[in-house]
Amino acid sequence: RWADNYRTGKLGGPQLLEQQLAGAMPTEPGGSDRYGAGIYLRANGMLDHDGRWAGFVTAFHISKDRHKSLTVSCNTEDQDPAAIADALAPLWA
Repeated sequence: RWADNYRTGKLGGPQLLEQQLAGAMPTEPGGSDRYGAGIYLRANGMLDHDGRWAGFVTAFHISKDRHKSLTVSCNTEDQDPAAIADALAPLWA
């Protein structure tokens, strides 16, 4: 439901995502990926967010068409959830 809100705008309206990304800044000089208000907007149109807290690490990806999402959560910081999500992406992208 959380990921689907980026497609439907049910909570906060479609303006919510627009406002989150309005001030998004490039993540590196000359790069196409941008970051704003906790959301990465990738050059390919995907959205994602990663995080870590209390020994857990996560990756949260939303497809360009906003119809599919993938979340990987690991209970050890020895894992790389973004790499796992990237490896799984061809199955759902």
